[in-house]
Amino acid sequence: MRTLLITALIALPLPALAQDVVGGWECTAMRGEKSVSNALTLNKNGKYFSALNIAGKTQGSNVVFTGEIKGRYVLDGTTLTTTPTKVKPTTAKVDGVDLMKDKKLKDMVEQQLSAEMSAMQGQLEITELTATTMTFGSGKGATICKRQ
Repeated sequence: MRTLLITALIALPLPALAQDVVGGWECTAMRGEKSVSNALTLNKNGKYFSALNIAGKTQGSNVVFTGEIKGRYVLDGTTLTTTPTKVKPTTAKVDGVDLMKDKKLKDMVEQQLSAEMSAMQGQLEITELTATTMTFGSGKGATICKRQ
């Protein structure tokens, strides 16, 4: 009986504090009609880097956005809190029109996105963490990350 209980406990995913989230992750999620992929690096010093790619439909238009986000993170139990400090959009297309080719539109996209992202602090609940997988949320809205 004791061996069975120990075996069952070992099979359960450990809380986030007991696992190492530091390293590179390839994350994917669906947000409505948009697919989101994210190459996420969590460093030991509490800083993170994210290469983000969003593609899909927004308000009836096809959108493609790519960019880089740098910031700080804190892990408290199973809650990962991210605070962006620098946002750099690299691609912003709406229905095939590249907004980044026009200097005024590019400046507007960069300013608006930087202001929104810098003011945003995200709290992500880690629902699964193993040596190779980290999941935020559950069901169709879950973000699934694979260790790189």
